[in-house]
Amino acid sequence: MHISKINLLTTFKQFMRYTFVGIVATLAHYTILYLLFDKFKVLPASIASTIGFLSGAAIGFVCNSKLVFIQDKIDFNKLNKYLLLVGMNSINNTFLIYIFVTELKIYYMFAQFITTALIFSSNFILCKYWIFKPREYAA
Repeated sequence: MHISKINLLTTFKQFMRYTFVGIVATLAHYTILYLLFDKFKVLPASIASTIGFLSGAAIGFVCNSKLVFIQDKIDFNKLNKYLLLVGMNSINNTFLIYIFVTELKIYYMFAQFITTALIFSSNFILCKYWIFKPREYAA
């Protein structure tokens, strides 16, 4: 596979847009976490974080489809793949928050920051080459 400067530039631009979408989705996630756990004290951190995570994921799918990977349509196959990725990330997110907050007694927002950083980069690669893969990469 030949990697050209144009492909690298395209990937870099996509990554920057992906990062912006990620920031927006993460702000939604953190806001919901803060409101449910800290402000209104209605749920434990792990559950509040899961609800925030899933809300951010919904924002992420739509924005990544339309703004980052420029899909003509949102098809059922892409949505299923994305939901599988979100499901795995949700499990990882919930588990890590539980370990960090409950077991290690790390401040919940710092724990969420660490967790978000651990999940972010691998998601870009999976979105680019698996979920929203261009036709040139299709088998």
